[in-house]
Amino acid sequence: MDLIQPQLAQLQSQPPQGSDWIHEIKFDGYRTLAYIEPKVTLRTRSGLDWTEKYPSIAAALKKLHLRHSVFDGEICYVDEEGRSDFQKLQNSLKSGDTSHLVYFVFDLLEHRGKDLRDLTQIERKERLREVLRQAPAEVRYADHWSVDPSQLLSASCRLGLELKRDASRGRGNRSAPRKATSQPHSRMGARGSVGYPEQRETNDHRPSSKRKERGG
Repeated sequence: MDLIQPQLAQLQSQPPQGSDWIHEIKFDGYRTLAYIEPKVTLRTRSGLDWTEKYPSIAAALKKLHLRHSVFDGEICYVDEEGRSDFQKLQNSLKSGDTSHLVYFVFDLLEHRGKDLRDLTQIERKERLREVLRQAPAEVRYADHWSVDPSQLLSASCRLGLELKRDASRGRGNRSAPRKATSQPHSRMGARGSVGYPEQRETNDHRPSSKRKERGG
């Protein structure tokens, strides 16, 4: 399968406008694309093969019995209160204990050999929800809300939300849908900042807001 390079973003100071946005909780982990052929390969956003670092996630994805499919999501350490903890994720990777890791999947880019990036974000998420309906506990669907983004700015400052836009189609260079990051609770950014689609990288572990259009 061809590698897909996810597009990244840079910070902006104002929230997005318009009704074509969906909103998700941004988990504090490592961005990961899962390629299932049915052999499972887990790659970082830069394309590094980290499958051996996540044996429990790879085993769980294999139980889905998929072929030629690609997920986009975030691998996190989830504590007893259900919160993602980036420091504990790093500690888990160092120790080799991946029993607390969860793969939160927010996009289905390819399914059974069909490239889905010409579909809208909502259409892809509807398919993703069905694919993950009977998934093991280590693989979870990342749900969303469809409301006016201006109403969620204060909530994003408290919780760390992703903003994803369901807009025009576009394929790009075999890349994932465009994203923008916001740093409401980032340990490296100011509270309440919101982002729009750009190409500059941001750190994997930062709570962020993302804007996704159809295709890449």
